[in-house]
Amino acid sequence: MRTRWRIRRASLESRGIERRSFISGSLSCSLLYGCGVDLFPEGSSKRPKPEEDDDVDTLEEEWEFRAKNYENAAIVKSRDNPGDSSEEVVRGHIPEVTWGSDLVAVHLDHDMSSDHFIMSIYIKDQNNKVIGFRDFVPLMDSRAWVAFGLPKKTSIVMAYVFCNKHLHWRERYDRPHF
Repeated sequence: MRTRWRIRRASLESRGIERRSFISGSLSCSLLYGCGVDLFPEGSSKRPKPEEDDDVDTLEEEWEFRAKNYENAAIVKSRDNPGDSSEEVVRGHIPEVTWGSDLVAVHLDHDMSSDHFIMSIYIKDQNNKVIGFRDFVPLMDSRAWVAFGLPKKTSIVMAYVFCNKHLHWRERYDRPHF
């Protein structure tokens, strides 16, 4: 795996492309243009408005900003509140969790093709604070799953997924005692 990445990196560098720029550019393009969903149509009152002092200084602030944008873009559905979604759609979009003593893995059985995929998974704690966030790239990520470390005082996890076709889903889980 390391050898393959070194070859890819050397190939990018020989073309004058920085690795970080390539990754962020690829991810941005796939999320913005490949998903088929315009989260914030032109003129939408929910489109975030950039402000002069709207600098995101930390990764956690970036997670909060992005989660808020997702939550403003679509109604968040759940197992108990699926809207008009079929039982099959609900089954494929409810995030499941597997607990460890200091981590939680979020996963779901969902297609990851170029026309139907999970865009992001993130989790919030009992204080509604985002404590983990992961983006996915269709065809590069074959499964929608991620493991997050948990702060010691986390007692509840709200797991969220955002699908390019069926939008926003969540499920609440109480942390077990180990």
